[in-house]
Amino acid sequence: MMIEAASALEWADSLRRKQFSCLELTQSVMANILKQEPALNALTLRTFEQALDQARSFDQRQDYSAVFGGVPWLMKDMVDVPNVPRSDGAHMALQRQSSHVSAFMQAVGKGGLNLLGLTNVPEFATSVHTQNERFGTTTNPWAPQWSPSGSSGGSAVAVAAGYVPMAHATCGAGSIRLPSSYCGVFGYKPSRGQNLCAELDGQHDLIKHHHVITRSVKDSAAFLDLVSSKQGRNFVGLSCVADKKLCIAVDSGGLQGLRPEPLQMAAIDHATNTLADMGHRVVEWQGWPIVADEFLHHLGNVFMTRMPHLIKMVEQTSGQPFEDNPWLGHFSTTFAMQSQGLQGAELALAGEYFTGVRRSVEAKMKAQKVDLVMSPVQALDQLAPDLFNSAHHYLDEMDGLNEFMSYTMLANATGAPAMSVPLYWPENHHPLGTHFIGIKGQDPALMRLAFALEQANPWQHNYTRVNQP
Repeated sequence: MMIEAASALEWADSLRRKQFSCLELTQSVMANILKQEPALNALTLRTFEQALDQARSFDQRQDYSAVFGGVPWLMKDMVDVPNVPRSDGAHMALQRQSSHVSAFMQAVGKGGLNLLGLTNVPEFATSVHTQNERFGTTTNPWAPQWSPSGSSGGSAVAVAAGYVPMAHATCGAGSIRLPSSYCGVFGYKPSRGQNLCAELDGQHDLIKHHHVITRSVKDSAAFLDLVSSKQGRNFVGLSCVADKKLCIAVDSGGLQGLRPEPLQMAAIDHATNTLADMGHRVVEWQGWPIVADEFLHHLGNVFMTRMPHLIKMVEQTSGQPFEDNPWLGHFSTTFAMQSQGLQGAELALAGEYFTGVRRSVEAKMKAQKVDLVMSPVQALDQLAPDLFNSAHHYLDEMDGLNEFMSYTMLANATGAPAMSVPLYWPENHHPLGTHFIGIKGQDPALMRLAFALEQANPWQHNYTRVNQP
């Protein structure tokens, strides 16, 4: 077995069978990272020494009973990992550390995963490019001239390039699915509340979700089982369940009536033909029952309610007024300044509004007898690194950012499950994912379809094409 081509579950199985030691696996993974990292810049922090100590401990105990026992992995640099400094891609937050452990991280610990480091992010996730002034730009391994997108771009690149088969990611408006699409990996966003809470206050975020980016569907399903908030879930078992025939509607315009570029439309045509060959019924979506401007207003308020905390943290850390602070990019600064005066009431109103949107969407799907809605993940065939600029005022960039997330942000707001599946692999171009969104709580339907699509249209062999130095 080629280590770089294996899944996380295959690594775990090989460790149990003693095909190689945990230390050998960890050292091999580290060597591969060191070889590729200068070109790709996917990491903000390496925890190699701690990982080697952990690997030796696994080998000494010979206990690989956990589902991912001894498997090296990476986490996005936007989550509280005990005793690991978190930066959120910013200068001023570099020394943030937490000794507290969320329910999500407790489950991760029980899974036996061995942390090798943290992956790069835009500054406070305020851009769709994985770049920041502190750590620089992360490169798409398939096409260095194009962006991998973000904000979980470091994780998507690390998985696509074979650093690890699975990496943690978060998603606030598409941040798992957007980079997964451009990097040719599987990106799943669970229903709100499906996974254990990753927030230290024990409250699920209104729009942000934690999960993983993977090469294989089965790894994603196994991680769902590991961190599920619901007893008795068996997402891995869905790989053996006969695929239920579905009615899937095609949405080409997103919330704002966009016109996808040619390769994105070719990707949808390819997915449509694949689904039809599998026996599914594919119909045209009759439009979202949503006023786009109203939706974007409430979503913007949700993001802005996070900013007063950021302002306070920056001022406490730097000892300077926020507006005069040189440590943040202009986009982050102007966006945060706009939030002044917002009250907690805006967050409550947004929650009520999004609940109404979810009910309207579910009623529309029921009326049209649709199980899932399929679309591009984004309208652009590729994302130019200079398309959005963090040095600009946020008002100069918001319209373009909202259009870029037009297909993905609805699932975050409504709490519905959604995924980017790497189905389209054009010649001389990076891969393009296909987006599927379901009904909140019906994660098994999406995961069952993902398994069936992977079987009908295998993509594992394509990773041999990824550019490596």
